[in-house]
Amino acid sequence: MTTLAVSGSERNRLSRTRGWVWDVPHCVACKQHILAAEMVQVGTLLLIAVSAIGATIVSLLSRSWLFGVILLLGWLIAIGLIAITSWALVRRSRPANCTGMGRAVRYLGSDRTCHSFYFQSGFYAAEFVRANESKIVNASAKVAGILKSTGHGEHQVPRRLINKRH
Repeated sequence: MTTLAVSGSERNRLSRTRGWVWDVPHCVACKQHILAAEMVQVGTLLLIAVSAIGATIVSLLSRSWLFGVILLLGWLIAIGLIAITSWALVRRSRPANCTGMGRAVRYLGSDRTCHSFYFQSGFYAAEFVRANESKIVNASAKVAGILKSTGHGEHQVPRRLINKRH
């Protein structure tokens, strides 16, 4: 078992930024394919940016915008083929019991000290709820059902957050 960091930040009324980082457990195989998928995404975006800059420079130096556009289209087609092939290889390396190509948990934001998360897997979400049962407030109906089986849950029933900002 290993972890991947999930982070988030927000600004308060005084325009000060505050950040949070949580280490979320992942299996080793999932961490490897998640990091590989993220590398494919970042690499593809980087290649597109470099291609656009390169095509612009070539267009300016050759004084032919048509040549730059044709060159850029060729590079984008090549980058697309590389990205599709890389993505397929990463997808193939994914374990059979894995629920997706991305991280298991995403941070959605917070309202002061209450943080919200999105879970890729229902099983993973239930385990997270059980592991953090005493910290959960404003639970959804689904989470409240999980909490009832833990013995906590009475003060965590679904209720609406009141926004005091007008």
